[in-house]
Amino acid sequence: MLVNASSVALSTVKRYLDGDSDVDHRGAFARGSDAVLEHGVRKSLGLLARKFTMGPNIESACARASRAELATGNKMHSFDMLGEGARTEKDAARYLAAYVHAGKHIARSGVRSPQMSVKLSSLSPRFDELSRRETLPKLVASLGALVGDPAARDDDDFTIFVDAEEQNRLELTLAVVEATVREHAPKSIGVVVQAYGRRAMPTLEYLRELATTYPGTKFKVGCHTGPHTTALAL
Repeated sequence: MLVNASSVALSTVKRYLDGDSDVDHRGAFARGSDAVLEHGVRKSLGLLARKFTMGPNIESACARASRAELATGNKMHSFDMLGEGARTEKDAARYLAAYVHAGKHIARSGVRSPQMSVKLSSLSPRFDELSRRETLPKLVASLGALVGDPAARDDDDFTIFVDAEEQNRLELTLAVVEATVREHAPKSIGVVVQAYGRRAMPTLEYLRELATTYPGTKFKVGCHTGPHTTALAL
């Protein structure tokens, strides 16, 4: 509700500033009012950004998370990039490079139980069942590059989680996870499961089977229940 109300208010002010309103209200403001309104808009956006994001980049996000953990002593953080989703192969390569950079920084940031969430849809523009034959090897290579990176291998606490996406991508997601573990043998890998989904229990059973089949890899599960995600180890 807060986000919706704020969005309406900000869009209304923007119409005043841009002169896009059906009625010209600019005569009601002094010339200096535009600067005041613009400052208010920027301030509001900044408050919303700090409420729902940790920082504009991974460096500032890790620094803020570290301060929060030192201040309270009972917080942990899992890092995720907002808005990713590859539309082209160029996008996928750019997101992979960003994930690699973020993973290295998170692993050495000093935050408690460092974790990073990865969306497979950001690593391929064709992440769907119709493109399974073409997409699966590429996704396994990309995810393998992340979980096999020295940052992931050298830090026993650092875990890369494969984020949950649409239900029609669940089987392909699990196939990518299994093939990645089989081919790259990471120390650990995490999978986010939508705990409210009808296939949650079969998914957890399958992940337990994978943990038994590949004992050299520690499987972690993030049970997503809406606003919160709880990490478990298998």
